[in-house]
Amino acid sequence: MFKRRELLNVEFDPENELIRDYIHRVEAIRQELTLMHEEVSDREVITALLTGLGDTYESMV
Repeated sequence: MFKRRELLNVEFDPENELIRDYIHRVEAIRQELTLMHEEVSDREVITALLTGLGDTYESMV
């Protein structure tokens, strides 16, 4: 449950991380969930990534 919530609440911090690191962080959460036999769809990952970008990237999303 905690990891699923972490995926839903992940946020990109443009001042302290690169976009590639943000994507890797989301993928790492997905892998941890998979190891716990929790399936995470591509749609869920994409939603988490886009939602976590915040207002800074709103015009691109």
